[in-house]
This record gives sequence, C-alpha cells and structure tokens, in this order.
Amino acid sequence: MKLQYFFVAGLVSLVMCVTTVPVVASETNGTINSSYKFAWGENLGWVNMAPQTGGGLVITDSAVTGYAWTSAAGWLNFSADSVTNTSQGVLGGSAWSSQKGWIDFTGVTINSSGVFTGTAGTEGSTAGRISFDCDNCEVRTDWRPASVRTSSDGDSVVSSGSSGGGSENGVDQATPATTATNETNNNTQSSLSSEPDPNAPDPKNDPIGDFYRNIDKYEPSARWLDNHVESFGAPLAVEPDQNGLLVWDLSTEAQIENGERVAVIVEIPKGAYKNKIVVAVSSEDLGDIVASKNIDGDVINNAIFDITATDNDGNLVHNFKEPLTITLVVPESLQGRDDLGVYWFNEEVDEWILVEGARFDDQTAMFNVDHLTLFAIMTVADRGDSVAASTLLYSLKPNRFWLLVMIPVFWFLIRRRHNKSIQG
Repeated sequence: MKLQYFFVAGLVSLVMCVTTVPVVASETNGTINSSYKFAWGENLGWVNMAPQTGGGLVITDSAVTGYAWTSAAGWLNFSADSVTNTSQGVLGGSAWSSQKGWIDFTGVTINSSGVFTGTAGTEGSTAGRISFDCDNCEVRTDWRPASVRTSSDGDSVVSSGSSGGGSENGVDQATPATTATNETNNNTQSSLSSEPDPNAPDPKNDPIGDFYRNIDKYEPSARWLDNHVESFGAPLAVEPDQNGLLVWDLSTEAQIENGERVAVIVEIPKGAYKNKIVVAVSSEDLGDIVASKNIDGDVINNAIFDITATDNDGNLVHNFKEPLTITLVVPESLQGRDDLGVYWFNEEVDEWILVEGARFDDQTAMFNVDHLTLFAIMTVADRGDSVAASTLLYSLKPNRFWLLVMIPVFWFLIRRRHNKSIQG
C-alpha cells in the first residue's frame, strides 16, 4: 500500500510540475499572440497579424517586420519599407499591400501591456485605414517598451494560460463573427477568409510581388483567381482554361542599382487561344531595327520589345480571340506627356502602327491588343502625318477600304451619266 501511495503521489507531483511550467517570452524580440491577432481595415477587411501559414510579425526595438494577411487584399508586407519602432513602442514607416498600396503606421503605438493601439493609414486613400481599437479588434505582442521590462535580458516569464502577452497559448483566435464598426469604418465590410488563400503566392519568395512593389504598382487581381499560372523572367506556358501573367525584367544591374526598370508585363486571359501557347519576351537591338524596320521617330529608352507566342509545334501565334493586356516599363517618366505613342510593327506593310488607347503613367505604358509582334514607345511628333495615314490604312480592312474609295467614284459616274441623259 505504501508503495502505491508513493507512486500516485509522485505521479501527481510530476503532472503539477509539467502543467505549471512557465513560458519564456521575449520582451525585446517579440511576436504576435495568436489568441489576439486581429485588426480591422476599412478597405482591407480583417487584418490577421499572426496567420497560421506563411506570415507573422517580429517586433524589436527598431522595427516591425514580416507579413500579415488581409481578408480583402491578400498579403500586407511590413518588411518592404520597414515599419519602424522605438524602444517605447512608437511605430512609423509604411507597410505595402499588393492590392492597395502603401499604409502609413504613424499613429500606432504598443502600450505597456503589449497591446497595439491607434489607427494606421490615411483617410480617403486606396488602402484606407487600419484600426486597432475597434469592437472585436485586439492585437497583442510579448514585446514590451523598455521602460516596463521585467528583466535586463529582455526575457519575461508568463504562464501558459496568461490572457496577455506571450505568443505561446493553446487557442488560435478565430475570425470574429461580426464585422467591425468604429469611427474609422462607417460602412461595414463583410468578412472574407482571414487566413491565407491556398492560391496566394509565398510572400517570402515572390519575385513578381517584389517587382510590382519596386515599380510602385498594384498587382493584377488575376493572381488570386483559380487556374492562374505565372512566370518571372522565363517563358510562360498557358492552357486555354488558364489565365496567365508573365513579368520579364530586362533591366541591367546598373539600372536596378539606380532604382530603374526596363520590363514587359503580359496578362493573358482565359480563352485567349484555342490551344496551349508559350509566351516569351526579348529585347531587340535598336540599331538593327532602325536599319531594317523603317523607324522615323525617337524610341523611348532605345527599347524595342519582341513579344512572341508559340503553339505546341513551335509555330508563331500572332492573333488571339481575347485581347491581351501589355505593360511596357521604361526608366523615364511618361506621365502627362502628349507627344508619345505605343507602336507595333506590321510586317505585311513594313510600317509601325499606332496602338489606340494606350494609357501612360509614370514609367509605364499599358494597352490591349489581340496580336503579338514588336512593340515600342515612340514620340508622335517626329513621325508627322504619316502616322495618321498608316494607322488609318491598316485600321480599315482591305475590302472596306476599297469600298469607301469606290463609293464616290461610282457616285461621280452615275451623276455624270444622269447629266448626259438630261442634256441628250
């Protein structure tokens, strides 16, 4: 009996020791408490600061880095421009939303309990504001301001059942059941998925996302669609039931070091071609093109882009059932200029043809076409009246063109015969 008593007593003591083992949390190198991880964005939906996969934040005395997930706009990158922190928990700098742009974290602080307070963002901006103080919003970290730390080495001891601070806990917070409302959110937004989409790119290894951020442009929403394929700097194979995104960076190392980019972006919608195609991009030497392709005007950045598509047999595919969206990126400001045009080369008539409806922005020109060939951004003024003439000639199909030419001829002949009959 005594042996059994001592065995039971020892077992109970062991269980008590295991269940009361404290958790060591870092007050100087913190993470987000997964039981308290949601803020609310008026244009972003629920902002999950500790997603179960792919993301999470790290808080130090100088910065907040890592990735949060937003239910309406995907990843929110805190490392892009470095969201800053001070030893007293005063945040600054900006985070980048791939769908909404920059969000300024000036106005957000971390209090003595490790709770985020305040509002990030700017009213009226595309990204809108993020509130840490709304109903059902609470984000906590085990990081603490220097003035309230409990030990010199920055490690504090919290129990595993503590309701505040510390990332070690047994319950991962579910998305709040209701939408958030507060003074920064007059229109409630329905809650979408608060955990990363399975189709979402890995934020830690996403060269396409990094490229769009570097040129300060939003990513295409097609990246989040089903049956999406994409490639960065390599040929892209696209099936008829897929939408595709090809980003081809042609920049030199010197240009990249100077913050400049020369690139082509091709967006291919579903059903663009009846069979599988492979899309690729290259640049052509301007000297060879000028000698053989009849260029009259100035080519912006001396950049001629050759965009091709081939079928399974390696044959070039020139025409598509659905228009492709192409963006040309050059290291020169194009915004506000009225002397520019995007041109494509028509090999049948040996002419550069103006692309109608091109949209110019800072360093980019975007347009839609249903064919692929050579493309370039040129000055319109230097090409003179021949531009309008060549554009008109090609824009009219041959049968329609000759019909328009022959109508006044027939009318003249008929009138002449009618006049002769009257005189006779």
